[in-house]
Amino acid sequence: MSSQSDQQQKLEKILIVDDNEQTATFIKFLIDEAGFICKVANTANKALEIIRSEAIDLVLLDVVMPDMDGITAAGTIKSISGKEFIPVILVTALSADEDKVAGLTHADDYITKPFSGDELLARIGSLLRIRRLHKELSLSKFRYQSLYENFPHLYISVDEDKKIVDCNRFFRETFDVTRDEVAGQYIHSFFKSEEAEMFEHFLRSFAISDIPMVHQGVFRLNGPKQTEPRLINVKAVYIGEVESGLSTVIAMEDVTRQTQLQEQQKIARK
Repeated sequence: MSSQSDQQQKLEKILIVDDNEQTATFIKFLIDEAGFICKVANTANKALEIIRSEAIDLVLLDVVMPDMDGITAAGTIKSISGKEFIPVILVTALSADEDKVAGLTHADDYITKPFSGDELLARIGSLLRIRRLHKELSLSKFRYQSLYENFPHLYISVDEDKKIVDCNRFFRETFDVTRDEVAGQYIHSFFKSEEAEMFEHFLRSFAISDIPMVHQGVFRLNGPKQTEPRLINVKAVYIGEVESGLSTVIAMEDVTRQTQLQEQQKIARK
């Protein structure tokens, strides 16, 4: 029985781009034997057509092609793929350092002719593992963004300076604001003035820790277009400084109506 990784490997598609039929046939044999799906193009333009029309997991690209040099083609492939990582391995007879540097400007690896089948398959396997990790990371990021945007709580993210980096649609709808109107504002501007300092202490209390911690508190918030404050149960987690500038994610539940009902019930019981 094949493992899950073996089954995934059989679905990965490699595109060979080489106008030399003998070389292309040899590489195709290696790739077929290794269990990958294989496509062959004898020109760079044909390869670009294939990449635009179907999913390709890795490209083996000869540097010397009749219609376009491999280095230029590699750059075009990266442009087409956008944020998706499609590894490109240049297959070249050029061995000068300047040729290698020029190739790696757009490609992810190179292999010099003549090469062994084992070396080629090792380079293919290494880059495909990186591609799988890249896809997993992209999927995790998409799931996080979907949850962040659509979870029925008010979510905001702030940076180290307590400026808002992002907010979800429930926050925008509750306070009748757009993302552009909110981004860059200090989070304190949404709090009642007398509670802004309390909230500052709230954030500071766990930002000093290197360990992600969730803290909770109840505050009153005022949107820029609202006169009546909302009572908000705030949960915040400090995740530390990252490349995006994100420091803290704050989840807020509007408990205004719930609190009003509780007060009414207390009055009714008297």
